[in-house]
Amino acid sequence: MIRFQIPKTDFLKTETNRLLAGAASAADKEVIKNLEFEAQKLRTANTELNDRYTKEASDCDHMRTLLELEEDKVENLKRKSK
Repeated sequence: MIRFQIPKTDFLKTETNRLLAGAASAADKEVIKNLEFEAQKLRTANTELNDRYTKEASDCDHMRTLLELEEDKVENLKRKSK
């Protein structure tokens, strides 16, 4: 087996560190991109939940109003029947 010895020069160390930093930077950028995508999905889901909650609360208020009107009608009928 032939083994090559690579001299450990400052240039080689510098170049290796530069390449490693570039790879880490690219990996970091990909991670950041993925995190931003996931954050956007969560913001969208949150908006949808807020919209649904608002609609359900509005529906609930509407039903409460209808119930109060029906209760008023019952009270009026009770008064008239006495």
